[in-house]
Amino acid sequence: MDRSEEKVFEESTVVWQWWMWAIVAAAALVLILLAWWLRKNSRKAQRSNLTQRSN
Repeated sequence: MDRSEEKVFEESTVVWQWWMWAIVAAAALVLILLAWWLRKNSRKAQRSNLTQRSN
């Protein structure tokens, strides 16, 4: 590989890695928010079951 080709390849790899990490971070954030939402709804359902049983 020529030095000019190598430079282009390295520059494109850096950009791809940046986008790859951005996508991974966004996916991780979505998973964290989904887990938080599911736990919140689970706790809410448990509380409503307890109040229904006590009535």
